[in-house]
Amino acid sequence: MEIANNKNIYQVTSSDYPLSCPGKNMSKSESHPKIFIKLDKKGEGVCPYCGAIYRAHHNT
Repeated sequence: MEIANNKNIYQVTSSDYPLSCPGKNMSKSESHPKIFIKLDKKGEGVCPYCGAIYRAHHNT
């Protein structure tokens, strides 16, 4: 999982699945109950607790 240019936007690949938030690379200050993130048809998911955005990054 890589952090994109914007804060709290994470580029994820298939090796990151299943997605959960908070992620292992997040600081303790971003801690909240662990939930699993489901990506929509556009390949994007949002954490309802902290607003972190997860975007599928397709390797080409």
